[in-house]
Amino acid sequence: GHCGTLSSLAQSNCILVVCPFASGGWKTTHQSGDSEDADFLAKLATSLTASENVPGGKVIITGFSAGGSMAVRVICERSDAVGGIVLMGQSYFEPAGGHVPKGQESQNMTATQ
Repeated sequence: GHCGTLSSLAQSNCILVVCPFASGGWKTTHQSGDSEDADFLAKLATSLTASENVPGGKVIITGFSAGGSMAVRVICERSDAVGGIVLMGQSYFEPAGGHVPKGQESQNMTATQ
């Protein structure tokens, strides 16, 4: 992906920044057998943690819009690989259920207020 101004910020603060790009869009909601994006990001984090000597729990995933929803999915499904998330400018889609209109929640889904 393209990290834009984050690259200079990272260099000046000794932070590793990686900006993967999903050409077809991130798979932000859960479908059976559909975890390749979450697995990819977890493997990327694990690989970079080892190769760049990043201390455990120091990998933070952030995202804007669908990228923010993807960060939620990764922390829910693969918290073993990341230490936290930062969300920016996105509608929250519950990873287990996707977008469901208010009043039409399904079993095992967090109810909206």
